[in-house]
Amino acid sequence: MGGMWGCGPMNGTPPADTNTTRAIPSENNMNGPTSWQPSKNNQFLIFISNMTVGSSASPESSLGDNLYVIHCTQTDLNLSHLSSDAELSISYEMPDMPQMGKETVVASHNPDGTFSASLFYSMSGVWKISLTIKNQLIKDTYVFTKAVQ
Repeated sequence: MGGMWGCGPMNGTPPADTNTTRAIPSENNMNGPTSWQPSKNNQFLIFISNMTVGSSASPESSLGDNLYVIHCTQTDLNLSHLSSDAELSISYEMPDMPQMGKETVVASHNPDGTFSASLFYSMSGVWKISLTIKNQLIKDTYVFTKAVQ
């Protein structure tokens, strides 16, 4: 699996006329294809990369700690930064092993507008990951699975 997470129809960079106010992750700075994904109710666009190996996107999620950088924009704000008080939390669990429980971490809001969080995978398998994004009065989720080797 790639260093970027996602599924769905929103592949590629936004059109040039969106007047973005920050750099959009691309093949040049993320070591992989750009893949923005819409949140459940299309309130946000999300791009996630695994930065565990050095400063470049790792192609796989692996056992132990994995550091992720999450780029998140609000769709009705021309893909600009979220407010400085925006929040992003991440819950993750193994659906096939509910007895393991669910972990939740709050991502750090970085000065460049991204979020970062470290997830600890205790065993190989498929993990369900749920992002909850809140920007002022707007709240939405993004749920996906990730194979860990």
